[in-house]
Amino acid sequence: MQGPGGTSREDGDLRSLVAKAPIVLFATDADGVITLLEGQALAAIGLTSREACGQSVFAIYPDNRAVLDALRRALSGEAFTATVELNGRAFETRFFPVRDEHGAVTGTTGVAVDVTEQRLVRSHLLAAERTASLGTLAAGVAHEINNPLTYVALHLSSLGRELGKLAHALEGDRLDLRAPVERGMESLRIAREGTERIARIVRDLRTFARADDERRGPLDVRRILDSAIALAWNELRHRARVAKEYLDVSPVDADEARLGQVFLNLLLNAAQALPEGDASHNEVRVVVRPSPDGSVVVEVRDTGPGIPEEIRGRVFDPFFTTRGTGAASGLGLSICQGIVTGLGGTIEVADGEGRGTVVRVTLPAFDAVRASARPSSGRFRVAELATRPRALVIDDEPLVADAIRDALSSDVDVVLVDSGRAAIDLLLCDQRFDVVLCDVMMPDIGGMDVYEAVRRARPGVEERFVFVTGGAFTARARDFLKQIPNPCLDKPLDIDELRRLMMESRGRRG
Repeated sequence: MQGPGGTSREDGDLRSLVAKAPIVLFATDADGVITLLEGQALAAIGLTSREACGQSVFAIYPDNRAVLDALRRALSGEAFTATVELNGRAFETRFFPVRDEHGAVTGTTGVAVDVTEQRLVRSHLLAAERTASLGTLAAGVAHEINNPLTYVALHLSSLGRELGKLAHALEGDRLDLRAPVERGMESLRIAREGTERIARIVRDLRTFARADDERRGPLDVRRILDSAIALAWNELRHRARVAKEYLDVSPVDADEARLGQVFLNLLLNAAQALPEGDASHNEVRVVVRPSPDGSVVVEVRDTGPGIPEEIRGRVFDPFFTTRGTGAASGLGLSICQGIVTGLGGTIEVADGEGRGTVVRVTLPAFDAVRASARPSSGRFRVAELATRPRALVIDDEPLVADAIRDALSSDVDVVLVDSGRAAIDLLLCDQRFDVVLCDVMMPDIGGMDVYEAVRRARPGVEERFVFVTGGAFTARARDFLKQIPNPCLDKPLDIDELRRLMMESRGRRG
């Protein structure tokens, strides 16, 4: 049936539907000239069908590399889905090549769906689930930190007593000093182990709680799993033995915080499937193995009651939970699925061998070509001086600054300043520093402002900055550290890494 102007009713209905949905239908010829552009979402990208039809995509979006690369792929004969950014909106776009009767590509067609709001909702859900997981872990983490703090404090007290005995022995000219010295050294060793344990806990927490500024790169899933196990340890150890079965696997291309969130959720789910107080009879086994195609497989297996077959197909549904209203959000596995599929992987739930549940995550291996194309993180250059290496330490915590100076003083001349304002004054008149070790967050003028002031007044000196942070980032600080090439070291500082930076300076002198 024909409608007004010779348009069929079906065609009119389709155009009406497209006009009301947040999508764009498009088509181009073999040269990239737009032949069709329809849809409500056109308003979001600032185009009309009349303006765009007859124009080349290459002319409309000359600087949008994602759009142009996608169009070239489709014109080369490839059908695929890609997410492109247009006018600040995100569109999940399906591209199809159009072929003639001989198979030659004569153009493209496709559909783009505006997913900007879905992305925003997903980001909020990720943050909410991460916050819920951190709430579950809070008491256990406090316990894990308080234990090493206790023995650090006790052993430091013991060290003080032993040093007192040593001083008394020296006063009396008694030479039997070996026993108090050995006991003092042992107390120091144990205290250092305690501080390293606290540092690991804080590092794992900071990685997991990091904001959603995705930073993908090659990661060893075994290291991420070990961090997740450490965070979930207080939940796990009262319910099950933890066994690890790690084989050698390739790195995966992922964001550390998001992949850590997946593994932590799976471990907490496994723990909560088991009763408390019966750890010797239950097990949570974590398996890492390569698949035949080179992908990386991670399995979290528990010996709990398992998931009934009739509800197994619903475990990835948002807000579905078997633990009762109020006991869980029902978002954990749904969010895990979103993260894993976003990485190009899969996640599935299966029966355990005999009893329990297996959750299997499969991730593609990191592409070696991409790895070799990544810029090196070692973009830091130091000045070449003919004297001993010289460092400026900018930190408003005197005890931290003094400790850095003590650690480096045998090899490096260290100058301390306790404010950003004093650092600027010094650097404007004295640039003879190999390294400027600068705290990011300070109460008067922060490290970011020191860097910018020096960069404007003394170009080149800012390249010697190494930033240090305790992890309390503002949004501005996160953006700043992503944009600059300088290294950033986490507190508590690795003194060996500091020494390495200074020795690089010494090596470049000669």
